[in-house]
Amino acid sequence: MQFLDSVLRENREFQTLCQALKHGSRCAASGVSGVHKANMITTLCREMRVRAFCAAQNEQEAQKLANDISSMGLRALVYPKKDFIFITSQIESHEYEHQRINVLSKMLTGDYDVIITTLDAAAQYTIPKDTLKSVTRTLKSGVEIPMEELERALILLGYERADTVEGSGQFSIRGGIADLFMPDSNQPVRIEFFGDEIDTINYFDIETQRRTDYCEEISLTPSCEILVSDKQKLAEQIRKKADSLKSEKSAKAKEYLYKDADALSAGLSLHSLDKYISLIYDKPETLFDYLDNNSLVFISEYNNCKERDRSVAFHTKEELLALFEDGILCKGFEAFSLDFSQSMSVLLSHPLLFLDTFSHSSYGTPLEALVTLNARSLSPWNGQSSLLIEDLRDIGYENHAVAILA
Repeated sequence: MQFLDSVLRENREFQTLCQALKHGSRCAASGVSGVHKANMITTLCREMRVRAFCAAQNEQEAQKLANDISSMGLRALVYPKKDFIFITSQIESHEYEHQRINVLSKMLTGDYDVIITTLDAAAQYTIPKDTLKSVTRTLKSGVEIPMEELERALILLGYERADTVEGSGQFSIRGGIADLFMPDSNQPVRIEFFGDEIDTINYFDIETQRRTDYCEEISLTPSCEILVSDKQKLAEQIRKKADSLKSEKSAKAKEYLYKDADALSAGLSLHSLDKYISLIYDKPETLFDYLDNNSLVFISEYNNCKERDRSVAFHTKEELLALFEDGILCKGFEAFSLDFSQSMSVLLSHPLLFLDTFSHSSYGTPLEALVTLNARSLSPWNGQSSLLIEDLRDIGYENHAVAILA
């Protein structure tokens, strides 16, 4: 679909935006919706030869943009929002966390073109970039690694042991064979050993458990965002925090803290590690820390993004207050993401383009260029040429470029 790029490059308003963005400026374009936004993002990335970050107004738009951009030939990834787990007994699902690890791992290797997410998802604290880089290791035939060492590494990286691997984040060891399913892979892999040396690596089918394609090498990535390398050290830090709580209202909080510390000292794993992210990582980072310095930034429907963030912040504050009252959280364990102003401060350091269906006057920052495009999406014509001809006749051909996708 690169013919869409050539059409857009001839547009005067697009040329104005492109020149401003090449100089690192902030711009806005109105009159664009749906597929037009995808077209703008795709063409600008190709024209400027850079990767991009796009903040969508909601998850539905994020997925739609990703699908459209992928159809236009770029590698688009969606970074979802995770649900923080603060209580060990809380029902947990690692599906979104695995998707996030997948995206972050691909950002480390540059295996992407556009990251699409909501601002509140991007602002959540996650595993620091240098930490993810340091714990990711390459496995291939001929590499020596004792099975016991591989097992310890998998547990440290958050993988769960199972009799049979059936889902992402699981591993199984029997004899000289290790099966594991990494978050950034569509299929699990089977590693066969000859002594302490990796003999072969193959993908395998979950249903039949039979090997399929040969794999030359794999990058072993974490299965979770919060990694604990020293449980005893973390237990001591938690106890120290509990000892520092002196008020009468902190009895419940101290009880939870001592309970978690005892579990860690006993070698057990905590499912509520999210609340200790500030202890585990000296400086928790966000998706923004993984962006290239020259990344293009797009914000779709700025006012809607801002309103969504305000709503999320309100509900998050209410939830945290309830957790404080119940003693599940306490002072020092209350920051888990950047706020809207902090997120925008990061994004405004990049060349930035606001994309809106309707024009408005306030973006909260000075703009180098503000253009209005006359772009229209016609209704699906479902193979009925009469409907198509009628729609085309209505818009006319003068001063228009028409793309028909069938």
